Amino acid sequence: RHGPSKINVGVGAYRDDNAKPWVLPVVKKAEQLVVNNAQLDHEYLPIEGLQSFTDGAAKLIYGATRLPSQRAALLASRPSRARVPFASAPTFSTGHASRLRAAPNGSIVVLHACARNPTGNHVPFFDCAYQGFASGDVDRDAHAVRYFATRMELLCAQSFAKNFGLYNERCGNLSVVASTPQVAGSVRSQMAKLQRAAISNPPAFGARVVSTVLNDAQLYKEWTDNLKEMSGRIQLMRTMLFDALQKLGTPGSWQHILDQIGMFSFTGLTPGQSRTMKEKFHVYMTENGRISMAGLTTKNIDYFAKSLDWVVRNVQ
Repeated sequence: RHGPSKINVGVGAYRDDNAKPWVLPVVKKAEQLVVNNAQLDHEYLPIEGLQSFTDGAAKLIYGATRLPSQRAALLASRPSRARVPFASAPTFSTGHASRLRAAPNGSIVVLHACARNPTGNHVPFFDCAYQGFASGDVDRDAHAVRYFATRMELLCAQSFAKNFGLYNERCGNLSVVASTPQVAGSVRSQMAKLQRAAISNPPAFGARVVSTVLNDAQLYKEWTDNLKEMSGRIQLMRTMLFDALQKLGTPGSWQHILDQIGMFSFTGLTPGQSRTMKEKFHVYMTENGRISMAGLTTKNIDYFAKSLDWVVRNVQ
């Protein structure tokens, strides 16, 4: 059991203010609609996935008015045979831009569309796992992808685990913006072959739930309200933690807690300090100092702040 003196800030899933899993109310509604659909069957989906889902997912990330015509989309797929992918380390470092310039032509660069882990002739590959969850605004969180989509080819992998709370449904979409409709058609056929070899058939239930919400105006509005509630609680925890550390006079600057966005925060704690948080105070976190803000609540945040304060003062 979790009490004020036992906190899990390592889990990568949203929790409510009682540190309990939260099923989005709109997801409950959509699940009932799916289950009660008299036309529902359990036949295999097409290799490319549920079209109403892939179309809805593409509309969500690229925008209703700017959806590229030269788009190939699939529910899931294996990586292509492109050259070595380049991904940033957890935090920004000097030389990051120079490393990109030195990367071989044709390299894939993995970018975070929003709520990222603070981190020319290349292929941008966007990892979009938090659309709407980061800022509370799905359009704002999609800005980077939409900006790139008007200028170059790209790949974008969307996950609906976080922003729909469908963690165990493995619900995602991979789309490619190609240079021409002809290229998009070729990419689509190759992706279908890869999908067939990799997973044979994509999962259906999560896709049906997401599709139900994205394609219904009222449910979509309820979903965006649910997102604002989740992102608002996360932001409140950031503010409360910052204020608590300021009140304690904890050494160092903690402005980064407010400046960062999304579920996670890099505290700046060393591996030794992070281990002490677990061993002495039963605050369970990763050794790189990253915490899930969703693990904090109005009931345990003071204990967490006091524990962090002690560790910063006494452990290197």
